[in-house]
Amino acid sequence: MTYLPNEFADDRSYRPARFAPHPRRMADAGLDLRGMVDVLRRRFRLIAGITAAAIAAAALFLLLSPSFYTASTQLLIDPRDRRILETEVTAAGAGSDATLVESQLRIITSDAVIGRVVAALKLTDDPEFAGTVKLGAATSDDGLIRRARAISVLKKRVSVSRAERTYVIDVSASARTPHQAKTIADAIAAAYLADQIDANRLTTRQANEALASRLELLRADLRTAEDRVQSYRVANGIVGAQGNLVSEQQLTEINLRLVQARARVAEAQARFDQTRRPGADAGSAGEALASTVVTNLRTQLAEISRREAELSSTLGNRHPSLLEVRAQMSNVQRLIGGELHRISRSSANELAVARENEKALSNELDRLSGRSQSTDSSLIALRDLERDADVSRKLYEAFLTRAKQTAEQERIETAAARILAPAEMPLGSSYPPNVLLLVMALVFGLGIGATSAFLSEHLDDTVRSATQLRELTGLRVIVSGPERRKVTLARWLKLEQLLGHQAPPDGRGDDRSPPSAGAATAARALRHVLLEGTVRAEPRSVMVVSANDGEGAADFALNLALATSLTGKRVLIIDTDVEHRTLTKLIAPNAQTGIFDVIEGKLPLAGAAIANSDTGLNLLPIPAAAQASDKRVTPDQLSGLFAAAQADFDCIVVCGVPLLTEPDTGSLCRSVDQIVLVTRAGVSRREDVEDALQLLRIHHSRPHSVVLTAEAGGEIA
Repeated sequence: MTYLPNEFADDRSYRPARFAPHPRRMADAGLDLRGMVDVLRRRFRLIAGITAAAIAAAALFLLLSPSFYTASTQLLIDPRDRRILETEVTAAGAGSDATLVESQLRIITSDAVIGRVVAALKLTDDPEFAGTVKLGAATSDDGLIRRARAISVLKKRVSVSRAERTYVIDVSASARTPHQAKTIADAIAAAYLADQIDANRLTTRQANEALASRLELLRADLRTAEDRVQSYRVANGIVGAQGNLVSEQQLTEINLRLVQARARVAEAQARFDQTRRPGADAGSAGEALASTVVTNLRTQLAEISRREAELSSTLGNRHPSLLEVRAQMSNVQRLIGGELHRISRSSANELAVARENEKALSNELDRLSGRSQSTDSSLIALRDLERDADVSRKLYEAFLTRAKQTAEQERIETAAARILAPAEMPLGSSYPPNVLLLVMALVFGLGIGATSAFLSEHLDDTVRSATQLRELTGLRVIVSGPERRKVTLARWLKLEQLLGHQAPPDGRGDDRSPPSAGAATAARALRHVLLEGTVRAEPRSVMVVSANDGEGAADFALNLALATSLTGKRVLIIDTDVEHRTLTKLIAPNAQTGIFDVIEGKLPLAGAAIANSDTGLNLLPIPAAAQASDKRVTPDQLSGLFAAAQADFDCIVVCGVPLLTEPDTGSLCRSVDQIVLVTRAGVSRREDVEDALQLLRIHHSRPHSVVLTAEAGGEIA
C-alpha cells in the first residue's frame, strides 16, 4: 500500500481549520474545470461503456440495414410565357412567382406523378416497394392495396429540392440498386413532364367543352332572332339582301346605273360626232386610236413607208421591189379605211343602245321611288329586330372562333419545364452513412456517457476526493493509494527487510535513502500523524475509527502500527471491534486469547498479546469465542489496558468499532490521545462522515486527521 500526503503534510506551519461541520455541497468537484475533469476520469468506465454500447449499436445497425443508392436528375422550370397561339387557355410558363415554383416541388411528389412512375415501372410487382405477395385467393382489392403501398414507399424514397433564387429543381430517388435508382429518377422527371402536358390538355378540353355547350345556347338565340326578323319581313313585304332592303338596294342600284347610262350616252354621242365631223382624220379618232387592228395596220403602214423611202432613194420607179412595196402600202391603207368605216357604224349603234338603256332605267327609277315611300314606316321596327339579331350573331361568331382555337390548342400543348440533366449511375451507396453514423454514435455515446457521469456524480453522496473531504471536515486529509490485496504481518516483515536498516535509538530514523522510496515516504507520512499537534514528543495512544464497517479502518490501523514499529518503537495494537474482528482476521484469525482475558484478569497483557520480535509489534486480538458474546469494551476497561501497557510500550494503536454501527464507540475516543477518522473513496457517504463527526463532538472529541483510502483497483481524484 502506498500513502501519499496532501499538499500540507510536510508544512509544519499548517494548522487544521477550526472544527465545525461544513454544509454539504452539490458535486463540489464538478463545479470547476478541474472538478469536471476529475469526474470524467473517475467515471471513465461508465463513459467508455456507454460509448462502446452506442458504437456497437451503430455498427449493428450498419450491418443489418440494407444499402440504398441515390440518383438525381435536374429539371428546369421555364418561367417565360411562351405563347404558341394568342388565345391560350393555360399559361405556357410557371411565372416568376416563387410560390408557384415551390408548388411544382409538391406536384413532383404528389400521388399523381408517383402513381405514373409506379405504373410505368410496374413497381406493384417489385417486393421492395409493394411487399411480398400473400398466399391465398387474390381479391380485387389486392392490386389497389399493392399500388397504394408502392406509392407510399416510393414517396419516402423521393426527395425534391430547389436551390435558392433559381428555377432548377433537383429530383433524387433512392433504391437498393444503382440501376433502379437511376431508372426511377428519370421516370419521375418524365412523369412530371407528362403530367404537366396532360393537365394543360385537360384544362383546355374542359374549356372547350364549356364553350361548346355555350355555343348551343347562342346558336338557338341567334336562330330565334333571325326568325323574328324574317317573319316581320314576310309579314310586311320587306325583302332584304345583304342587310339592306331590296327596294332600297334596287333604288340605289338603278340610280347608279342611270347615272352610268347617261355617261355612256354622252360618251357614245361624242365618239359618233367625232367620226362624223367633216375634215377630221378618221384614223385620229379616239375609237380608232383605241382599236388594236387600226394600231397594228398603222404600224405596218409606217414600216412599209420607211422601206418604200429607202428603195426610192436607191432604185428606179419601175423596179419590181419598189413596185411590190407600193402595192403593199396601198393594200394596208385600204384595210385601214375599211376598219375606220366599221368603227363609225359601231359608234352609231352604241349611241342608239345607250339612249334606249337610259330611257329604261329612268322609267324603272320612277317606279321604285314610288314603292320605297310605302315601306319606310315599317323599317323602324325591322331595324330594332335586325340589331338584336346582329348582336346575337357577333357573340355566336366570337364563341365559335374561340372554340375552334381551343380545340387546336389541345393538340399542341407543351410542358413549362424540361430535363436539364438526366440522372447518372450512382457510384456509391448513400444510406446508411457509415462514417457519419459511427461519428454520431461516438459523439452521442460520449455525450450521454458524460451526462450520465455528471448525473451519477451529482446523485452520488459518497466522498470522492480529498478536496471534498477537506471542505466537509475542515481537517487535515491524508490520501492513501488503493489497497490491492490484504496486508499481513508477513508482508510487513518483507518490507522491513527491503528497507534493510534499523532505526537509531532515538527512534527518528536516519537520513539514508532506503531502497523503496514509496514505502519510506508512506512511513514518514504516517509518523507525521503521530507527531503533529501534540505537546509530547509523541502520542501514547491513537484510535483509528470509521463511520461504517468496510471503510478500511483496520487496514489503516495495522499499517500505522507497522510504520511506527519500523522506526524502532514498541507498538501495541488493540482490536476493540468485537462484532467484526477485522483486525484480528488480518493477523491472527485463529487467536484463542485476547483482550477480554486481560480485562477479566485471566491473563496478563504480555500473555494475551501476540508479539513479533523482529518488528516490536504486539497485537491484542479478539478471540473468535468472544464474537458470539455480548461483550463490549468500555472506556474504563480501555483506560485500564493503557495503564497496564504504559510501562512496556511506546505507542498504542486502537482499532475502534465503526461509529455509526456502535454509537458508544464515541465514549472510548475520550480515552485516547489522538483520533484518526478513516474514509474510503466511493464508499463513505458524506452524510455518514458528518454524523460521525457530530457523534465525536457529542463525546467532546474530535479527530486529528482524516484518511481517504481508495477501493481495491480504484483511484482517488
